[in-house]
Amino acid sequence: DPRRHFDSRKLLRYVAGEPLRFRPGSAYRYSNSDNIAVALIAEAATGTPYERLLAEIVYRPLGLRATSLPQGYRLPEPYLHGYDVNPPHPPEDLSTAISASGVWASGGIVSTPGNLGTFIRAWAGGRDLGPAVRRRQLTFVAGASEPAGPGRNEAGLALFSYRTRCGTVYGHTGNFPGYTQLAAATKDGKRSLTVSLTS
Repeated sequence: DPRRHFDSRKLLRYVAGEPLRFRPGSAYRYSNSDNIAVALIAEAATGTPYERLLAEIVYRPLGLRATSLPQGYRLPEPYLHGYDVNPPHPPEDLSTAISASGVWASGGIVSTPGNLGTFIRAWAGGRDLGPAVRRRQLTFVAGASEPAGPGRNEAGLALFSYRTRCGTVYGHTGNFPGYTQLAAATKDGKRSLTVSLTS
């Protein structure tokens, strides 16, 4: 049942026995498991649920009033509908067909283009990051987000560099059945772009 609640710890069991594919820090390969593991570590270190940590550390300070991490298949109203288009069949609305708990900390956040723009300007601009974390954030290795962003992609600490003929921007892409997102900003966080697509 795709609407059931997925236990994040059980999801990590799918990759628990996998061998390392490269030396840590030398390359990047996208995996939903990395963000789930970090969220579980944050919960264990603080004794606070990840959803509450996001509210306290990210949503409130940035004023993201239309952003949340739902655990079920219902979305906060209003929401953009996402579809599966498979001709000759009619489009199927997938908006509430799958529980966000299946991706949880690795793509389950629901937001608006405006809130997403505010977030990516802060994140790409290094707001509230100490110098050591900012250096790590901007240390890039070969790798791309999934789906890949525009131009030449490189992976940093939860941030991607997109080198295009118009300049370099920093951000992240994401997808979930029926939806694809791109959010990117300049290094100083002053300008941003968000794109939300449904199929």
